[in-house]
Amino acid sequence: MSIDRDLIPLLASYRGDGVFNQYQEEHPEHDLPDAAEIRTNNLRRYLDTFGGARHILLAEAAGYQGCRFSGVPMTSEAQLVEPGTLYWARGQGYTRTSKRDRLWREPSATILWETLGERMDCLVWNTFPWHPYGERGPLSNRAPRKAEVASGIEVLLRILALFPEARPVAVGRVAERTLDRLGMKPGYIRHPSHGGKPQFAAGIESLLLK
Repeated sequence: MSIDRDLIPLLASYRGDGVFNQYQEEHPEHDLPDAAEIRTNNLRRYLDTFGGARHILLAEAAGYQGCRFSGVPMTSEAQLVEPGTLYWARGQGYTRTSKRDRLWREPSATILWETLGERMDCLVWNTFPWHPYGERGPLSNRAPRKAEVASGIEVLLRILALFPEARPVAVGRVAERTLDRLGMKPGYIRHPSHGGKPQFAAGIESLLLK
C-alpha cells in the first residue's frame, strides 16, 4: 500500500452534492491559489509523521474550521502554521490555504490535541474524509448522510491497510456504526463536540493513556 498510489487518488476522485472535496476542489472566495495541492501535501506530511501509530482515532467528517482548510483530520490551520503550533508540525513545511485574515481554529481540534499532548502513537482520521456543508453554505457543517458515510468506507479501508498495526477506536457514534459494519468491535470515545470534552478526555485516558 502506498499513500500516493492507493490513497491520494481515491480521496481526490470523490464528488457529491453538498460536499466539498478539499483535496481536489478550490473555492475562489475562500481558498488561496493551489489550495487543494497544498492540503494534499499537508496530509502527506501528517501521515508520514504518524507512520508508527498504534491507534487510529476515527472521528466523523471534515469540518470547515479544521480539515476543510488544513487537509489534516481534526486539525486546524492555526495549529499547523502559527507560532505555538503543534510540536510535531513545527518546521515541517505545513502551509495555510484560506484567504481569511485570521487562521481557522476548530474547537474540537483544540480539545483533541490538548488531550493527546505529545503522543505520537495516535493517528486521527474521519469516517467521511471530506467536508459536508449545510444550508448556510460552504462555511458550515452538517452530519454526513448514510450514503455518504458508505462512500467513505473504501478510503477507510485504505487507511487501515496503510496502518495495519494500529487499533481503530471510534470517536462518536458515526464511526462506531461504521466500524461495526466492517465487523470490527472498536473501543468507543465520546466525540468532543457539543459539550463532550470531559467525556472525550476520560475516554482517551481509559482507552489509550494507561
